Amino acid sequence: MFINVSWSLKPILLSSLILLSLIYGYHHFKQNTLHPQKKNFWAPILFLLGLTLVYALAISPIDHIGRHSLFFVHMLENMVFVYLIPCLLLNGLSKEHVTQFYQEHLYAQKILKLTSGIIPSAILFNLLFLCLHIPTILEITLHHPIISELTPILLLGFGFIMWGPILSPIKNLRLPFSEQMFYLITLILGQVPLFAVLTFSDQGLFPTYLEAERISILTAYTDQYWAGWLFKLSSLFIFSAAFVLIVLRWNSEQRSQDKDENTVVFENFGMIQRATRREG
Repeated sequence: MFINVSWSLKPILLSSLILLSLIYGYHHFKQNTLHPQKKNFWAPILFLLGLTLVYALAISPIDHIGRHSLFFVHMLENMVFVYLIPCLLLNGLSKEHVTQFYQEHLYAQKILKLTSGIIPSAILFNLLFLCLHIPTILEITLHHPIISELTPILLLGFGFIMWGPILSPIKNLRLPFSEQMFYLITLILGQVPLFAVLTFSDQGLFPTYLEAERISILTAYTDQYWAGWLFKLSSLFIFSAAFVLIVLRWNSEQRSQDKDENTVVFENFGMIQRATRREG
């Protein structure tokens, strides 16, 4: 039993991430120059941390094991690319600059409006993620030299589609809190087909893992079975945590709004009292 612990450079992915970093750095510097009062210390840290995690995970032995030996590890890697890293990148974007770009470019408005909302985002994300796990397509993403390097960026794109209605830096594209909670439920329901295929299939589906040398006690079938459960349970955990955070944010915003309204009412009541005394 031998596990490859080598690290791979992946120059195409590295070049793509460096290009994204340069584009982000240019626009971030431009935004700080034009609006120095709106500097956000954490935004560039979160964005660069996200890109660093993408590359570190993609070149690590975890990626090699996931592409050649264990589908469970491959699914675990996908979960990080889709669920966790996009949250860092979206929170690292400048809300003002992204909103300005959105308002100035008609094509961006059309694309984002088409892929936003409860039903479009849930259907598009789940459909794309399901298609990515069609055996023929998965084999291509595992072994084609260029596509395998760019797959992490593709998964990040899936993550942006999924998290957009909740974490979009463009306020108009974020759903109200009540709709965000319903949206999370639709995401969970939309994942049932892929979960069912992976978990309840009576045989292994992916040639790479069927033919791979076993490096664990898992057979190819049980490897696929537990990968399906990993997909479902990690989704439930992430979405449940997001659900709780949305409720807390909604409650906090409502309390703040009620406090402001009470302050206005109190000030108006005081003005009426003072006016009454003057008239008397």
